[in-house]
Amino acid sequence: QKSHHVFRILLCATTLLIATVVDVAASTIEKENPWSSTTSTDPVLRLTVSNFQSTVFHSGKNGMVKFYQSWCGHSKRFKPIWDQLASEAHPSIFIANVDCGASAQNEICRSSYITTYPTLRHYVNGTEYDYTGSLAVETLREFIATKLVEACNP
Repeated sequence: QKSHHVFRILLCATTLLIATVVDVAASTIEKENPWSSTTSTDPVLRLTVSNFQSTVFHSGKNGMVKFYQSWCGHSKRFKPIWDQLASEAHPSIFIANVDCGASAQNEICRSSYITTYPTLRHYVNGTEYDYTGSLAVETLREFIATKLVEACNP
């Protein structure tokens, strides 16, 4: 019984150590290249603590941000639509993600008062607004084209 207890403690400590190493590695990768997408084929800009403010408030571009959790079924189902919108996006705007499940981005999600997933926000001239429209791809395309795209800004 005592050896079983010791084994459980070692297992928990090992799991915690592995989770910490993975979290530190992910944070290091984000710091090295904060403008990279989640994957090499992902067209969506990944926002982190290091580039969130400069992108959404100070870049001179309008855009939309999806705040999500990777475990959330709604977020998972919405991902293909969001990726499609990002791949079609006009160069004058940004389409971005904030992974609220990543500990490095917890502060962004808390300070943005994100409580449901996915949550969409749009940014016009550095001002944040809640997006309350439909999540259908056509509705989002129309919203982006009429509210965010600046045709004179290539």
